[in-house]
Amino acid sequence: MVLKALQAHKMEASWEGPFTVQERLGAVNYLIAFPTSNRKPKVYHINSLKPFYSRELKVCQFTAHGGDDAEWPEGVYYEGKCGGGVEEVNLSMTLGRMQRQQIQELCTSYAPTFSATPGLTERAYHSIDTGNAHPIRVQPYRVSPQAKTAIEQEIQDMLQMGVIRPSESAWASQVVLVPKPDGEIRFCVDYRKLNAVTRPDNYPMPRTDELLEKLGRAQFISTLDLTKGYWQVPLDESAKERSAFITHLGLYEFNVLPFGLRNAPATFQRLVDGLLAGLGEYAVAHLDDVAIFSDSWADHLEHLQKVLERIREAGLTVKAKKCQIGLNRVTYLGHQVGQGTISPYRPKVACPKVKETGSILLRLGRLLQTICTALQPNRCPTDRPNQKETAKCCSVDQKVSEGL
Repeated sequence: MVLKALQAHKMEASWEGPFTVQERLGAVNYLIAFPTSNRKPKVYHINSLKPFYSRELKVCQFTAHGGDDAEWPEGVYYEGKCGGGVEEVNLSMTLGRMQRQQIQELCTSYAPTFSATPGLTERAYHSIDTGNAHPIRVQPYRVSPQAKTAIEQEIQDMLQMGVIRPSESAWASQVVLVPKPDGEIRFCVDYRKLNAVTRPDNYPMPRTDELLEKLGRAQFISTLDLTKGYWQVPLDESAKERSAFITHLGLYEFNVLPFGLRNAPATFQRLVDGLLAGLGEYAVAHLDDVAIFSDSWADHLEHLQKVLERIREAGLTVKAKKCQIGLNRVTYLGHQVGQGTISPYRPKVACPKVKETGSILLRLGRLLQTICTALQPNRCPTDRPNQKETAKCCSVDQKVSEGL
């Protein structure tokens, strides 16, 4: 299957196929043939390709997102929220007994802040400015029975928490379930059409390199993850109407900021920047990932206490099991930082296992040969080289061929 841009909307794409892989041109590029049409073979990157599986009509174990029929992974369905208390906070194994006791006492004093249920702040509201655009309404995606169960469970929980409410809005977007690395699912809505008519908010996001430089010098680092961060920001009334989404159960709208809205990162970053105003010497945040860093243990306890106090005053909650307290080095924004060092997170930069060394060398040789061939016309200084210049070019070609 090939991910191809739509003719009517070049910024949107859909899966088409099946087509035939004619040749592998490198580690990530493939030459794709179109046997059912008169089109010439075309090179595609591996990120635009996926295997095609022929299925019987009675099989329906997939979710449809646009034209994507990838199978839904097993073991990622919602099983209800449980725990989330302060006892799930991850403490550094390098801390001494007294240090661990101090951290436990500090976290216990802020026990209501550590919760699997998102809080609700009054310090920010999200609005959706669509100008004079007409309401956009679409039909729900077709989903598998298992995905329907997950949607029903999510809707039930969100209704109980007050995250959503039944809607009579003229707007309607489609639901998308996204599996998360920790085995849970993220309930998202396909707001692409709504986003296309929404005016942008250009509030700046923090630079990753600057945040890492601050953390890299620290001896003690703690990271806090806000519980379903976006859901802790309310929507204004007009935004609630535009956030409506449609499912097989009916039409609902969000009371809080959902995932997938344009300007949602800007709204949330503005909130956390205000939350940590004046604490920039020892606390930073990139969206819902908050980091506290210090050079001494006494300072770290004080800094952590001040940040937790700000979070409690704002009415926000923290996901305990994703918090790391008192570490010398932590994983933050795809990097390992702490104790004066900054390095990429190793699993993200590890070399892939090479199984076909000979094949890779052969492809590398072909690549170099192609480059040399492309550069060959530029070796001779004139359009009509003389015999001496031609001999010189041939000599260079011979050396390149010997090197390959």
